[in-house]
Amino acid sequence: MLYSRALALIVIFSFLILGSLMFSLYGIYNKLDQGIMIKTTLNLIYYTPKNNKQISILSNNSQTYIIINNKEYMINHLDTNEACSYENYYIALSGYYNENPSLTIFYNNGSYVVYQLDESPTALYCTKNEIAFSGISQINPYIGFLNVSNGILKSYKANIYIGTPSYIEFYNNTYFITFNNNNVLLFNINKSYVISYPTFISLYGIFYYNKNIYLVGSINNNSVYGFLSDPINNNSFIVGLNDYQGYISIGVNKLNGFSLLYRPYTTWAYLITVTQNKFVHTAMIGLSYPFSLYNLGTYDKGIWLTGSFTINNQSYQLGLYVNGSINGYIGYKLPVAYTLTSSPIVSSGFLKKVNVNLELNEINVTQNEIEYNKIYGISNITNNIEFQYLEFYVNKYIIFGEYTFISVIIGIIIYCILAKSYKWKCF
Repeated sequence: MLYSRALALIVIFSFLILGSLMFSLYGIYNKLDQGIMIKTTLNLIYYTPKNNKQISILSNNSQTYIIINNKEYMINHLDTNEACSYENYYIALSGYYNENPSLTIFYNNGSYVVYQLDESPTALYCTKNEIAFSGISQINPYIGFLNVSNGILKSYKANIYIGTPSYIEFYNNTYFITFNNNNVLLFNINKSYVISYPTFISLYGIFYYNKNIYLVGSINNNSVYGFLSDPINNNSFIVGLNDYQGYISIGVNKLNGFSLLYRPYTTWAYLITVTQNKFVHTAMIGLSYPFSLYNLGTYDKGIWLTGSFTINNQSYQLGLYVNGSINGYIGYKLPVAYTLTSSPIVSSGFLKKVNVNLELNEINVTQNEIEYNKIYGISNITNNIEFQYLEFYVNKYIIFGEYTFISVIIGIIIYCILAKSYKWKCF
């Protein structure tokens, strides 16, 4: 009896501890979080992490720098406000060229094409062969399409004023556009609609998960918390972290759920992972220095952030890519940013269903005659920007300890269930 009991203990805990070792090694050697630190006063507009290539785009009123891996390109007279890219094919840049509203395509060989427009786009979306862009024409929102292969440009204007477009997502042959208010525009060439939420709701970002489209933002009902909504099926949720009031900036699809970037007003940010409408994992994102957020977006099941900070009176731009699945810090010689996933440091939260009345209105959309000038150019290859790629560092002993502690708890539970069947003592 004693031998069987000891053998059971050895087998259970050996398998679990071996499993914790394998999980910790997987986390250590498959870490995804990373960043870039750039010594400059230019604004870091756009950032994607190392995969096939790492892209950083900086700009001021007169120049745009594009850093691809370790190669640096510069376009004179281009002031960039928004950007998107498609794999290794091209980069789209919206802003002003020679102080004229423009949309620019930058290619891998350093060449570029500028389309000078009547109005500068405020939101971009890149696909393989087409750039979708949106902005304001007089007081009406428009959506345009630029074919990357043949340069054909089309534009459609909605006969309604609902704000300035802020975010575009493509889903089920329809473009969804938010405006940083309570409206979302659904554009389809055949029929277009505006979905209006109550005025105490603001919508900032869009993502899709499990064949559904989701809108994220904030809901102000005496207290301000995050808001998550599936407008097609009219399922909405309030999302919060204990008593931290805040809002959701953006969401991203993951393998087993989705993540939401929650921005409390009292601390910096949290990355909440949700599966089947339940909290699974919460990671705190911290910065080692005061940080001013400039832009954010999604890339390959994670979230990228850009902004500025100061060290010893020196200005830096910081690009971060955060997956939020493991503890550690992003840095070079010193930690610049970190993620924490351990309780009780990280707050637990809530996700509550809420009934929201939606108003759906069909709108008229007409093809808009768009005038543009086309300018071809070759960028300058430079070496003016001082930058440092940042790696993600983890404490392998802490990670192994965390997994081992969880394994011991699970092992005790399994053994006690087994002991009850064999009438052994449970510790």
